[in-house]
Amino acid sequence: MNKPFLIFPYTHENKDYVEAYPLHSPWQSSYSRLPDDTPYAIVVCSSRNQARREAYKLWINEFGKGFNNFAANPRSHTLK
Repeated sequence: MNKPFLIFPYTHENKDYVEAYPLHSPWQSSYSRLPDDTPYAIVVCSSRNQARREAYKLWINEFGKGFNNFAANPRSHTLK
């Protein structure tokens, strides 16, 4: 089953990462907490990991090679 995800890139300690947050309802506004200069998109994917891969292809490596998960929750570093 496909679900909508908010995807966005961020940098932590000079390394680029991406994240995907599930949007549980069409009116949920998680993106309103992103800094103004942060690019974001909403994608429909079967899983959160697949949404992260799509974000990685979009902002970091167009071939999707070298995808890394950030070990900690990026919310404390990115979202205010």
